[in-house]
Amino acid sequence: MSDPLIVATGLRKTYRWRVRGSGRRQEVGGRHSQHVVTALDDVSFTVSRSELVGYIGPNGAGKSTTIKILAGILVPDSGECRVAGKVPWRQRRAHVANVGAVFGQRSQLWWDLPVVDSLQLLRDVYRMDQAA
Repeated sequence: MSDPLIVATGLRKTYRWRVRGSGRRQEVGGRHSQHVVTALDDVSFTVSRSELVGYIGPNGAGKSTTIKILAGILVPDSGECRVAGKVPWRQRRAHVANVGAVFGQRSQLWWDLPVVDSLQLLRDVYRMDQAA
């Protein structure tokens, strides 16, 4: 049996932002509160080369964050990840040559076009962009 195509171990990603208080005192040097949202907390899985998987869950479950880490778009706070033997965010140039991700809302996609046709369309558009 060959090595898994994707290995994710203990992925964690948090988003932090500061919120300034309201009122005149707060504007001049008042306190800020910090909000922290944990998008991924100890996510681990493997995907073999021959597997076809679906990654489903409710809104806010961390699906997009996980895919962005696998694509090399985001760096996790902790944990390890390898896709086809590469660490996506460290070996980004070599990694993105073989990986693609399309993000969009349902309203932006053609609901009646099969996935295979959507991917073919994307490949054709990519080829046109490369030729230009």
